[in-house]
Amino acid sequence: MSNTRIITSALAVAGVLLMLLADAAQARDFYRRHSGIRNIYDGGEFDENWEVVNSSVRRVQMPGQTNPTTGCHISWRSVGGFYRPPEIIEAPRLGSARAVSNYRIFYQSARNGQDRVITRIHWINASSGKLQSAIVRYNITVTDRPL
Repeated sequence: MSNTRIITSALAVAGVLLMLLADAAQARDFYRRHSGIRNIYDGGEFDENWEVVNSSVRRVQMPGQTNPTTGCHISWRSVGGFYRPPEIIEAPRLGSARAVSNYRIFYQSARNGQDRVITRIHWINASSGKLQSAIVRYNITVTDRPL
């Protein structure tokens, strides 16, 4: 193999590595951040603060995805057995929200600003079997750049 071919091959490999590193740096962008509720109890009212990147911002498409995600979701699976999907009591004004399963709430917005979604979640107490519920207010800040 000639020196020219070796140098050309090395430059090609270096170029591929640089592209992979650039993609990895972009993949570390965050499109949602939330405060997290630590303790939830029956009859309570809780505030969850979200920072969300609007759906029109270009996102990195992860391997295996057919399309990059345009919104975000929160899962309440850790609370326990939900016996029905969350109810959306107050819909957002800037974007849209929907319950996508018994445990998850999905939100997206193409406009920047302050938004709010109020939901009621329902679960079964593991020790007593009692049906329980709580209200969760999502205070959402929508921005146009990754967090």
